[in-house]
Amino acid sequence: MADDLFKPRGPLKSSLPNAGGAALRSLPTLGIVKSNIDPQRGGKIFVYLPELGTGDPDNSKNWVPVNYLSPFYGVTTPSSADTGWGEYIKNPNSYGVWNSPPDIGTTVICLFVDGKSDYGFYIGAIPPVESLHMVPAIGGSENIVANKGEAKALGGATDYQWSILTLTIVVLLMVQII
Repeated sequence: MADDLFKPRGPLKSSLPNAGGAALRSLPTLGIVKSNIDPQRGGKIFVYLPELGTGDPDNSKNWVPVNYLSPFYGVTTPSSADTGWGEYIKNPNSYGVWNSPPDIGTTVICLFVDGKSDYGFYIGAIPPVESLHMVPAIGGSENIVANKGEAKALGGATDYQWSILTLTIVVLLMVQII
């Protein structure tokens, strides 16, 4: 009698990138958010995947739906069927991390479980380098209200940042001269 053994042979040709069919990507890929409106409020967004080169990024037919993947989530089930509603332990509860969907134009990392487009998730956003500034962008404007310590000692956060920038430039010029 023959043994019924599972013999893995690698991915099917139909699941490889650019092979057509239902498979999309088996590796994380970058997506650009094109729509963040989800009528069900479940965190689903639509992204354009430039790596696939599927055509016009502004054509919604070229967008792929991906769901929110929470880094922490759980749910409890009620301990009783029809009695005790209103008591915390007897009601269903959910907990975890829930973030706002990313803005249109944001680059996100997308994963597709088993390479299938039906099981796409976004796991994080990639901020462009030029946007990596202090939150809440204190250095971006002269219209700030500095705290008392900054106002007395440094003339405000903006003046302090310009002082450091000036010092850095002077040091770099000195190093080049020496």
